[in-house]
Amino acid sequence: MEPGSSKEKIPMKEREYGGAHPIFTPVLAPEITSTSHAALVQWRKERKVYEDIMRARCQTSGEDYAAVTRSVKDSFDRKLLETWCRLGWQVAVTEVDDNRLRSEIDNITNSVKNHTLPNVQALFKKELHFNLKESDVSERVLQYFISCERIIEEHGLHACFESKTGRKEKCSLLVNSVAPEGLKEKHIGINWKN
Repeated sequence: MEPGSSKEKIPMKEREYGGAHPIFTPVLAPEITSTSHAALVQWRKERKVYEDIMRARCQTSGEDYAAVTRSVKDSFDRKLLETWCRLGWQVAVTEVDDNRLRSEIDNITNSVKNHTLPNVQALFKKELHFNLKESDVSERVLQYFISCERIIEEHGLHACFESKTGRKEKCSLLVNSVAPEGLKEKHIGINWKN
């Protein structure tokens, strides 16, 4: 090998392992720039992905999760947080912690948007559909149920389906929203279980 060749410039350890070891790509925590129902629903989804990535990273690297993960409080737009604390709770920002913020966010996202219950049957009929392009029937059904949960989350309908009657209503909505109509006739049935 000639002096100055490209192999000579690569450290021996990197040549042994076939290349440099990857370093972690910075993962940015989602920010809260609005306390609207839709914005917080979206933030919760993104935050869950962020936290899952950070947990996996900490398992691999041995880092302390709390030390490397951005807090909920630090994820807020500073002016928004100050205003929310002052007007909403009459407290200083320093008196609010992540638990309080998560609780308030949960209250907003788990309640009906604008405190107005939509026509749930019409909503499900409009938004809940089987993906008939999916050839795998099991996957199609699974995606149908996931879509149902997404609708419930996006519209803050959790409380509507918590009781025994609510769960029965949810099953009824799932069956009634099936389209095309031919699928309703062929369905085996959803067994209600307490």
